[in-house]
Amino acid sequence: MDVRVLIPMLIFALLAVSSGWLLYRSSYDGDIDRGARHTPDFFLENFNLTSMDSEGQPHHILSGTALRHYGDDDSSEIDQPRLKLVGKTRPQWSASAGKAHIAPDGAEIRLEQDVLLQRSSPEQESLKIESSSITLWPDQERAATDQPIKLTSDTRTVTATGLRSNWATGQHTLLSNVRGRYAQN
Repeated sequence: MDVRVLIPMLIFALLAVSSGWLLYRSSYDGDIDRGARHTPDFFLENFNLTSMDSEGQPHHILSGTALRHYGDDDSSEIDQPRLKLVGKTRPQWSASAGKAHIAPDGAEIRLEQDVLLQRSSPEQESLKIESSSITLWPDQERAATDQPIKLTSDTRTVTATGLRSNWATGQHTLLSNVRGRYAQN
Protein backbone atom coordinates (compact mmCIF):
# COMPACT_ATOMS: atom_id res chain seq x y z
CA MET A 1 0.00 0.00 0.00
CA ASP A 2 1.16 3.50 -0.83
CA VAL A 3 2.57 5.48 2.13
CA ARG A 4 0.73 8.64 0.98
CA VAL A 5 -2.60 6.80 1.44
CA LEU A 6 -1.64 4.87 4.60
CA ILE A 7 -0.61 7.87 6.73
CA PRO A 8 -3.90 9.82 6.28
CA MET A 9 -5.89 6.61 6.94
CA LEU A 10 -3.97 6.02 10.18
CA ILE A 11 -4.53 9.65 11.22
CA PHE A 12 -8.29 9.37 10.53
CA ALA A 13 -8.47 6.05 12.40
CA LEU A 14 -6.63 7.57 15.37
CA LEU A 15 -8.99 10.58 15.34
CA ALA A 16 -12.04 8.30 15.21
CA VAL A 17 -10.84 6.21 18.16
CA SER A 18 -9.91 9.35 20.15
CA SER A 19 -13.29 10.96 19.45
CA GLY A 20 -15.11 7.81 20.54
CA TRP A 21 -13.09 7.59 23.72
CA LEU A 22 -13.73 11.29 24.56
CA LEU A 23 -17.45 10.87 23.90
CA TYR A 24 -17.53 7.84 26.19
CA ARG A 25 -15.64 9.67 28.99
CA SER A 26 -17.84 12.77 28.79
CA SER A 27 -21.10 10.78 28.98
CA TYR A 28 -19.98 8.50 31.80
CA ASP A 29 -17.71 9.24 34.71
CA GLY A 30 -17.29 6.08 36.74
CA ASP A 31 -16.14 7.94 39.85
CA ILE A 32 -18.87 10.60 39.97
CA ASP A 33 -22.61 10.18 39.60
CA ARG A 34 -23.64 13.57 38.18
CA GLY A 35 -27.26 13.16 39.33
CA ALA A 36 -26.21 12.67 42.97
CA ARG A 37 -24.46 16.03 43.32
CA HIS A 38 -26.08 18.34 45.84
CA THR A 39 -24.59 21.66 44.82
CA PRO A 40 -26.36 25.03 44.62
CA ASP A 41 -27.63 26.08 41.21
CA PHE A 42 -28.23 29.65 42.42
CA PHE A 43 -27.85 31.71 45.58
CA LEU A 44 -28.99 35.01 47.08
CA GLU A 45 -27.29 37.19 49.67
CA ASN A 46 -29.02 39.59 52.10
CA PHE A 47 -32.44 38.97 50.58
CA ASN A 48 -36.11 39.73 51.37
CA LEU A 49 -38.87 37.64 49.75
CA THR A 50 -42.55 38.57 50.17
CA SER A 51 -45.31 35.99 49.66
CA MET A 52 -48.76 37.34 48.82
CA ASP A 53 -52.17 35.95 49.77
CA SER A 54 -55.04 35.34 47.35
CA GLU A 55 -56.11 39.01 47.60
CA GLY A 56 -52.66 40.30 46.66
CA GLN A 57 -51.76 41.38 50.20
CA PRO A 58 -48.47 40.40 51.89
CA HIS A 59 -48.88 37.14 53.82
CA HIS A 60 -45.33 36.49 54.99
CA ILE A 61 -41.89 38.00 54.52
CA LEU A 62 -38.80 35.76 54.50
CA SER A 63 -35.32 37.22 54.76
CA GLY A 64 -31.82 35.97 55.49
CA THR A 65 -28.12 36.55 55.02
CA ALA A 66 -27.76 33.79 52.39
CA LEU A 67 -30.04 31.44 50.44
CA ARG A 68 -28.80 28.46 48.44
CA HIS A 69 -31.14 26.62 46.05
CA TYR A 70 -30.35 23.02 45.07
CA GLY A 71 -31.60 21.93 41.66
CA ASP A 72 -31.22 18.19 42.26
CA ASP A 73 -34.08 18.11 44.79
CA ASP A 74 -35.46 21.69 44.45
CA SER A 75 -34.79 22.43 48.14
CA SER A 76 -33.23 25.55 49.65
CA GLU A 77 -31.12 26.40 52.69
CA ILE A 78 -31.01 29.77 54.43
CA ASP A 79 -28.47 31.26 56.83
CA GLN A 80 -29.87 33.50 59.60
CA PRO A 81 -33.50 33.19 58.42
CA ARG A 82 -36.16 35.64 59.57
CA LEU A 83 -39.85 35.01 58.85
CA LYS A 84 -42.66 37.44 59.58
CA LEU A 85 -46.34 36.52 59.19
CA VAL A 86 -48.25 39.64 58.26
CA GLY A 87 -52.00 40.01 58.78
CA LYS A 88 -54.62 42.57 59.71
CA THR A 89 -57.00 40.24 61.56
CA ARG A 90 -54.63 38.19 63.72
CA PRO A 91 -51.56 38.67 65.90
CA GLN A 92 -48.28 38.96 64.03
CA TRP A 93 -45.78 36.15 64.43
CA SER A 94 -42.09 36.30 63.67
CA ALA A 95 -39.49 33.53 63.62
CA SER A 96 -35.71 33.53 63.59
CA ALA A 97 -33.01 30.86 63.68
CA GLY A 98 -29.42 30.09 62.73
CA LYS A 99 -30.37 27.91 59.74
CA ALA A 100 -33.44 26.92 57.74
CA HIS A 101 -34.23 24.20 55.22
CA ILE A 102 -37.11 24.81 52.78
CA ALA A 103 -38.87 21.81 51.24
CA PRO A 104 -39.14 21.58 47.43
CA ASP A 105 -42.73 22.85 47.31
CA GLY A 106 -41.89 25.74 49.65
CA ALA A 107 -44.76 24.87 52.00
CA GLU A 108 -42.53 23.60 54.84
CA ILE A 109 -39.68 25.46 56.53
CA ARG A 110 -37.53 23.63 59.09
CA LEU A 111 -35.77 26.07 61.43
CA GLU A 112 -32.70 24.93 63.38
CA GLN A 113 -30.17 26.42 65.81
CA ASP A 114 -31.50 28.84 68.44
CA VAL A 115 -35.04 28.99 67.08
CA LEU A 116 -37.19 31.83 68.40
CA LEU A 117 -40.90 32.37 67.63
CA GLN A 118 -42.53 35.58 68.88
CA ARG A 119 -46.12 36.76 68.89
CA SER A 120 -46.89 40.46 69.14
CA SER A 121 -50.41 41.82 69.46
CA PRO A 122 -51.98 44.86 71.11
CA GLU A 123 -54.93 42.67 72.23
CA GLN A 124 -52.93 39.76 73.70
CA GLU A 125 -49.88 39.41 75.88
CA SER A 126 -46.61 38.83 74.05
CA LEU A 127 -45.51 35.24 73.65
CA LYS A 128 -42.07 33.78 73.00
CA ILE A 129 -41.27 30.15 72.09
CA GLU A 130 -37.66 28.89 72.05
CA SER A 131 -36.34 25.54 70.79
CA SER A 132 -33.45 23.93 68.92
CA SER A 133 -35.67 22.94 65.97
CA ILE A 134 -39.18 23.90 64.82
CA THR A 135 -40.96 23.14 61.55
CA LEU A 136 -43.24 25.84 60.12
CA TRP A 137 -46.04 25.71 57.56
CA PRO A 138 -46.55 29.46 56.93
CA ASP A 139 -49.49 29.12 54.52
CA GLN A 140 -51.33 26.95 57.05
CA GLU A 141 -50.18 29.16 59.97
CA ARG A 142 -48.90 26.13 61.89
CA ALA A 143 -45.72 25.14 63.71
CA ALA A 144 -44.55 21.90 65.32
CA THR A 145 -41.57 20.31 67.04
CA ASP A 146 -40.76 17.18 69.01
CA GLN A 147 -37.79 18.91 70.67
CA PRO A 148 -37.78 20.59 74.11
CA ILE A 149 -39.33 24.06 74.11
CA LYS A 150 -39.56 27.03 76.44
CA LEU A 151 -42.68 29.17 76.22
CA THR A 152 -42.66 32.52 78.01
CA SER A 153 -45.13 35.36 78.30
CA ASP A 154 -45.67 38.29 80.65
CA THR A 155 -47.23 36.04 83.31
CA ARG A 156 -45.94 32.52 82.74
CA THR A 157 -42.98 30.35 81.86
CA VAL A 158 -43.57 26.81 80.60
CA THR A 159 -41.13 24.12 79.47
CA ALA A 160 -42.17 20.99 77.60
CA THR A 161 -41.07 18.41 75.10
CA GLY A 162 -42.91 18.86 71.82
CA LEU A 163 -45.33 21.47 70.55
CA ARG A 164 -48.15 21.75 68.03
CA SER A 165 -49.12 25.35 67.37
CA ASN A 166 -51.93 26.85 65.29
CA TRP A 167 -51.39 30.59 64.86
CA ALA A 168 -54.78 31.19 63.25
CA THR A 169 -56.70 29.84 66.27
CA GLY A 170 -54.10 30.73 68.91
CA GLN A 171 -54.06 27.13 70.16
CA HIS A 172 -50.76 25.67 71.41
CA THR A 173 -50.59 22.00 72.43
CA LEU A 174 -47.66 20.90 74.60
CA LEU A 175 -46.93 17.20 74.08
CA SER A 176 -45.08 15.90 77.17
CA ASN A 177 -42.93 16.70 80.22
CA VAL A 178 -44.82 19.94 80.81
CA ARG A 179 -43.62 22.16 83.67
CA GLY A 180 -44.84 25.68 84.26
CA ARG A 181 -44.80 28.73 86.48
CA TYR A 182 -47.59 31.28 86.57
CA ALA A 183 -47.18 34.70 88.18
CA GLN A 184 -50.11 37.03 88.78
CA ASN A 185 -49.73 40.68 87.86
